Amino acid sequence: MAEDRRVRKNRNALRVALQELMRIKPFTEITVSEVCEHADVNRSTFYYHYSSTEELLYELHESFFHKMDDMLRLPNGIRAPLDNLPELTGLLEEAAQRKNEFYFLMTHNEKKLLEQHMQRYYEKKMLGSNISTLARYHFLYHSIACATVIQQWFLDHCPCSAKDLASLIYDLSIKGWPYIEISGDDAKESDSMNFIS
Repeated sequence: MAEDRRVRKNRNALRVALQELMRIKPFTEITVSEVCEHADVNRSTFYYHYSSTEELLYELHESFFHKMDDMLRLPNGIRAPLDNLPELTGLLEEAAQRKNEFYFLMTHNEKKLLEQHMQRYYEKKMLGSNISTLARYHFLYHSIACATVIQQWFLDHCPCSAKDLASLIYDLSIKGWPYIEISGDDAKESDSMNFIS
């Protein structure tokens, strides 16, 4: 039990350290030694948990993707990938006002790692499901496109309201998503699309 607490404490310290360092320098310039010094842990502790700073960043991204999954849950067969307009609007408003972790991860994206990590995350979630290849590609397209639009909105200093942006994302998602419901074998796979839940 005490070891579990120590593991959680060390992992959290490393996550916080990486985020704080990313506020003052590009991710690509941050070393394992700097993260360890900032987190007040030794290098062997770092390598016990992570193989690289990129793996640590993936874990930060993954926690964000989990939060998005909770918001975009698909409980009743196939629905739009962004079928929760009020929650999305609230998330965007809070991020724009508070410049929180979501805002930070979306705007500090050297080497396009956010997109790479998102693709890796959803590929892992879909592994073993019986959805078709085209349905999988379609879902990845919508997920990454939505993230890219939100990221650009932040980088443009939020020129339209959060509600307008959420409505745009929602409308684009709704227009594209029926492809999965109506295309051949995919129509039979609606139950298997609950991989988000």
